[in-house]
Amino acid sequence: MADDATRRTRDELVRENEMLRRWVSELGAVNTRERQMRNQGGDETCLELYREIIGLKTSLRELKERYHAMLGALPDLLFVQNADGTYIDYNALSSVRYYVPPHEFLGKKMHDILPKEVADNGLACLRTVLASGRARSIEYRLSNDGEDHYYEGRVVPCGDGRVLTIVRDITERKRFEHCLKEMATHDSLTELPNRLLFQDRLTHAIDRAKRSGNSVALLFLDLDGFKEVNDTCGHSAGDRLLVLMARRLLDAVRDNDTVARLGGDEFSVILEEIHSRQIVHDVTQRILAAVASPAQIDGFDVSVTASIGIALWPGDADDPSDLLIKADRAMYVAKRSGKNTCTFSA
Repeated sequence: MADDATRRTRDELVRENEMLRRWVSELGAVNTRERQMRNQGGDETCLELYREIIGLKTSLRELKERYHAMLGALPDLLFVQNADGTYIDYNALSSVRYYVPPHEFLGKKMHDILPKEVADNGLACLRTVLASGRARSIEYRLSNDGEDHYYEGRVVPCGDGRVLTIVRDITERKRFEHCLKEMATHDSLTELPNRLLFQDRLTHAIDRAKRSGNSVALLFLDLDGFKEVNDTCGHSAGDRLLVLMARRLLDAVRDNDTVARLGGDEFSVILEEIHSRQIVHDVTQRILAAVASPAQIDGFDVSVTASIGIALWPGDADDPSDLLIKADRAMYVAKRSGKNTCTFSA
């Protein structure tokens, strides 16, 4: 709702600007007529022109007051730029802290103030607007006080080869969007990728393996003894144990591997760039050792192990879904074999 209201205010501002320009033009024409009539004489005509001038001046004053009131109400930073991107005017709230104080923009070009990539994109947008006569928007990122800030620039043609650029800080919106994305793709407890993101990464891992000629190993891991910890120590302790296991799994794998929580006490690991089973065996042994290491949770000494099923692409399955099924089945074989072990898919 706030964005719609601001967008309407922006559109009104542009319309008011055009109206203001027409009023000024008409007032100039009336002043010319007044001088001509005075030279020719004619009191009644001059009186009529005088009244017309007074009316126009009153309308112009009211329009200016409305124009500046609208400018002052906008929370955005406004710039007027010419065709080469030089800043020639601005309007800004004094209470807002900007990337660079707005007055320092005046008389300078975008490349004098902004990072090259941002300035290049901004100038290209400006030229497109002037060529098409239609407004456009652009988003960009700037570092301010050591933090990244995101901005949206709305570039609107305003006549005479100039544009009005309306700049809004959209950092909070971007952070909110990032949070929503994280919630959709990551487990809220462990902050690991969830099943949705895991499936996407597995698909991409196989696609990369097809191009490179390497293999992909999928590990399906289930914690042995986790139910007993939950029953004995409580669900809060169980949650803390899951978080601890997530950290241990991340420490045990390589930097380019993916660790995901599929649900409950089930985890999965995607190993890429596999040239031999020995690589898979080495990583799996590190995982088994990391999981089995004793831990203290909420004052309780707890110990769990892992049963791991392993499936390889290509060889065990042709697509991601079948690969996960094969790894899951191999995990149950590992459990039946005594737990705290790993089993390759048959």
